Amino acid sequence: MRKIGPYLAMGGILCSLAAASLMMSVLKTAQAAEPEVHTGAATDKGVTRDHNEDSFGVFDVARVYVVADGMGGHAAGEVASRMAVDTLWDFVRQPTWGLLDRVWPEARTNIILAAYREANRRILSDSMNTLEHRGMGTTMVSAVVRRGYVDVINLGDSRAYRYRKGKIEQVTRDHSLVQELIDSGKLKTEEEIARFPYKNIITRAMGTQPTVEADVFCEPIERGDIYILCSDGLTNEVTDAEIAEVLDRYGRDFDGAAKSLVERANAHGGRDNISVVLVGL
Repeated sequence: MRKIGPYLAMGGILCSLAAASLMMSVLKTAQAAEPEVHTGAATDKGVTRDHNEDSFGVFDVARVYVVADGMGGHAAGEVASRMAVDTLWDFVRQPTWGLLDRVWPEARTNIILAAYREANRRILSDSMNTLEHRGMGTTMVSAVVRRGYVDVINLGDSRAYRYRKGKIEQVTRDHSLVQELIDSGKLKTEEEIARFPYKNIITRAMGTQPTVEADVFCEPIERGDIYILCSDGLTNEVTDAEIAEVLDRYGRDFDGAAKSLVERANAHGGRDNISVVLVGL
């Protein structure tokens, strides 16, 4: 009977070593299949604003990228956007992220959606309990790079675009009053849209309601793709064609391209904060 314990212990060690070896094999295979990612980012308060309420995150270790555009005034928007980005970081820096990232890649998008919900809870709670933060909120758009796909998640009117083979395409759809009127056919022409006086009304945002529902877009990767995450301070000033022209001119210099896009937005008026994160594959 005294010999059983040592043999069982040795068996347990061998099983553990076999499991660890199998896990390392899975991790190495999955990691090898991950696409290479290059990034660039820039932000600016713009010409007319006195402070920057945007926040962004380039979390290369987790292959997660995010832009948040805060609202609320008196620096409360800055608080909301930073809380949203920090909450994403809280989720993706956990040890379980690295495991799921390689063994079950689809799980990471569910984790980001959970982070969106938690960020909404934190922002709403702070807004209700801190007088100077009352009414604050933020939009947010993020990209999660996994094997073969980029999952784009958005809430509000911060946007994601995909630049592929010289052509640019908007991936996300704005959660805004003007977009709803366009979708319903009540605003039909560019002139009607340009004259619409309530373009700044957002229909979904973090911190403004107890629950939020973000949209998810699953995009197959092609080598050479560039994803553009940006606040509306860019898209309200710079056309899609201009964005594409800048990306074409700068090639794989993503920091240079991001800086140039911000400079163009300021040159066209810079009436809002501007943030850009570029994700090249």
